[in-house]
This record gives sequence, C-alpha cells and structure tokens, in this order.
Amino acid sequence: MTSSADVLSPEQAPLWGWARGFALEYPGRCGACIDLDSQRSPDDAARELAREIWSGGLEDQVAIRGGARHVARLVQQPAPAPADRRLRSDGAYLVTGGTGGLGLRVASWLALHGAAELILVSRTGLPDDASDGRHTEVESLRQAGCTVHVVRGDVSDVEFMHSLMARFGHEWRPLRGIVHTAVEMSSAPISGLEPSMLQSMRQSKVHSTRLLDQLTVDSALDFFVLFSSSTSLLGVHGLAHYAAANQYLEAVAHHRRSRGQASLAIAWGTWDVMRIASEEEQRAIARAGLRQLQSATALDLLARLVGAGGAFAMVADVDWRTLVPLYESKRARPLIHDLGERQIATPAAIAVARAIEDAPLAAIRTARADDRGALLERLVRSEVATVLGYSSGDGIPIDRGFFELGLDSLMSVELKRRLESAVERQLPSTLTFNYPNIAALTAFLEEELFPTTTAVTAPAAAPRTVMTTTSGSQGVDDLSDDEIEAELLARLDRLR
Repeated sequence: MTSSADVLSPEQAPLWGWARGFALEYPGRCGACIDLDSQRSPDDAARELAREIWSGGLEDQVAIRGGARHVARLVQQPAPAPADRRLRSDGAYLVTGGTGGLGLRVASWLALHGAAELILVSRTGLPDDASDGRHTEVESLRQAGCTVHVVRGDVSDVEFMHSLMARFGHEWRPLRGIVHTAVEMSSAPISGLEPSMLQSMRQSKVHSTRLLDQLTVDSALDFFVLFSSSTSLLGVHGLAHYAAANQYLEAVAHHRRSRGQASLAIAWGTWDVMRIASEEEQRAIARAGLRQLQSATALDLLARLVGAGGAFAMVADVDWRTLVPLYESKRARPLIHDLGERQIATPAAIAVARAIEDAPLAAIRTARADDRGALLERLVRSEVATVLGYSSGDGIPIDRGFFELGLDSLMSVELKRRLESAVERQLPSTLTFNYPNIAALTAFLEEELFPTTTAVTAPAAAPRTVMTTTSGSQGVDDLSDDEIEAELLARLDRLR
C-alpha cells in the first residue's frame, strides 16, 4: 500500500493542471512544477529546490522524494486483459451526469454487465420533451429489466448529496459502485477567465468529487470511477481552469488508493457522444491529433481498467506525430516528447509535400558546397511562405521570428512535416522552438545534411561549444534560454 505521505495532496493538485494550461498560453513565462518531499527538513527541502532551479534542465514536472528526483513521462501501454465480470444484482449503482451523452452510455454499460438498479443524477434531469432521445435510452434500460431512477440535483450540493446517499439501503438497494461523469465546460484564455467561470468549474468538478469521497469513506464499494480529461495532463488553450479541476480528480483517486479504498480516475480524450464542443471546436481538436474514441471502444477499455485495479490511466486516440510537435512548437515537453519521436512517418504523411520544385534535395546534394546554404535557405523560405499563405518567401527577413510572422502551433507542425518530406529525414518535434527563424533553421538543416562541412563551434563569448549535427553530443535542447539566445545570435552574426 502506498503511504499517504507519498501522494500529492488533492488540494494542491489543481496547481499542476493549471500550470499545464498556463505553459501553453504563456510558454515564455512558465518554468516548472516542483513537488517537494513533506517529510524532509526545511533546510533539505530548500537545498533540493535550489538545486533543481539551478540545474538548467528542461524538465517541467519534477517530484523530490527521499532525496531522489522523479520526472514525469507519459508511457504507452497495452490495454489490460478483458474483464468479463458481472455486477452485483443486490446493489445499486450511481452515475453522476447520468442523463448526458457519457452518462447514458455508462448506464447502458452497467446494465449490460448485470446492474439491477441505476441511479442517474444530473442537474437538469430528463428534458420535458418526451421525444428527446434520452427518454428513449432510459426506457430501453427499463425494458431490459433494469430499475432506473432519474434524480435531478447538484452533486456539489451538500444537503442534496446527504439526502441522496441516505436513500441507498432503504429506498434503493445498497450502493455498490459510482461512476462520476458529471462535466462542466467553459472556455476562455487565462486573461479572460471570469470569477464565475472558476467558481462554476470548482463546484462541478472539485466540490462534487470531494463530497463523493467524503460520503463514501466508510463504504465498501466495488468501484469508484472518476471521469477526468486528458487536458489535465496535456493542457489546452483556454482550458487551464478545466485542467486544474480534473487534476483534482486524479489526486483523489490516488489518495483513496493510499487509504485502501477502491478508486480509479481516467483521463479521457474525446468521445463520439460528447456534446460539449461545437463542430468547429471538434474539428480543431481533431486537427491537433486528438481523434474521437468510439463509445464501444471506450466502454470496453473502461471495463478492462476497472478490472485491472489501477488508480489512474489516460485513455485517448492520439496521433502523436501531430500532437507532440504541436505542443513542442514553443517549448520543450518532456512528458510526451518520446511518444512523438518513436513514431515513424507513414508514406501518406511523407507524401504531403514530396515535390519541392524550388530546391529539391537532389539538386542541393549535387550542388557545390558553397551553394548549398543558399539553396537550403531558398527551400526554407519557400516552405515557410507556403505554410503562412504568402505568394513568395523572397521578402521574409531571415532573422524575423516565425511566430512574429504569424506562424501558429498547427502551422509549425505543417512546416516540420513539409521540411521532413523535402529533406527526407525525421526532424525534432521542437524544430520551430529551437530554430525560430529562417537563418537558424537553415543553419540547422545544413548541419544535419552535411555535417562534415558545417560543424558549428560557438564563439568565445558563448558559455560552451554547441554541436547540433546528427552525431553531435550536445544539442540545443540541453541549453538554457539565455544560451539558446546567445547561440542563435552568434549564428546570425556569421550569416550576415
């Protein structure tokens, strides 16, 4: 059993989710989240904090425990083995957000696995219009032999929840399991968040989860499942408050486990039945590499995870080759970096821009060494212009930052892919972060393609020698922001 001292306090956890959103909206102003060991003396903790701050690394999520340093990595794992367990017919099962798209799918899944009585709680209940499809879904559950109670109420309301829980074992069968799917969705950049939006999110996700935890502390439940969101791990523009709230759910799951109680938090990607995003927002999510999970697939994985007995998992259909470069376009993301690097480009992805008419790779390779730099610069100009929608790249200043020119994160991914196709090799996902203008990017490509003629030695003013060839030992990813700036300025001086 995990000691409670090793588990992040649920009340502190939202800061981590908030920081992930903040890092996306203000990449130049966000440092790292560092979780210190509460069992260490103040002096030891201070020394460990100072050591981490001055290390100059790119890690943005660090925990110190017993003097050991732990960093966060998202790791792909195979799905647990199928779990064909039957639910107890002598118990009742509570679904919050029970009349929403997710809630009703979960209710059907519970009924399919033997639940005899379901309590579906939501703030709105069922709509008055009997022709609404949700009435039909509830009725189909009843016709299948399941007793279904639809209760209108707010799961974050203390009085309501006490009265609701008192009905189990008396009016209803004893409570055997909970699936907390209730969701509150609002979107705004951090600078535009209103207090009412923060409060509403806190009520819906944090207060409701805290109440469910407190009211079942002495209950022997078969499962206690919390529906979180992948935004809590990845962060999303405009959803820092949502990520913060969902991070609380994940910390509660770990905390319950440390007390020996059943608990599982799942950070879901998007489902095909989610109604909380507009069609335009859903298309934007898909372009970022987050594809919709089919409900049947998601519910099968839910059953497997409940049976596996873990405390947390992220479940999402992700195109990591799209998402990782998108997230790393303005700063490093150690959490997910390896997931993007390990995936090999498919022929379809490579063929996005196979024909580069201005400067094909064959022409660059056969050109004189003195002409290669100019040809590569022409290639980079052409691709930058295409991605930005310019008619020509001739007027783009070589030292002007890509993001100053209007390049956004999705464009960064497209530029990386086009250049990968042009030079016929995989490029780092942090490409536009590490090489943020035409001059720097051209120099990098020349080093990559022709390392024997273009190895770069930093000038005397730079703090260390920098090698970014394919065989070089020290990359820009290892440098601090000041060192990166010094190196880029040095390269620009040599190009003038």
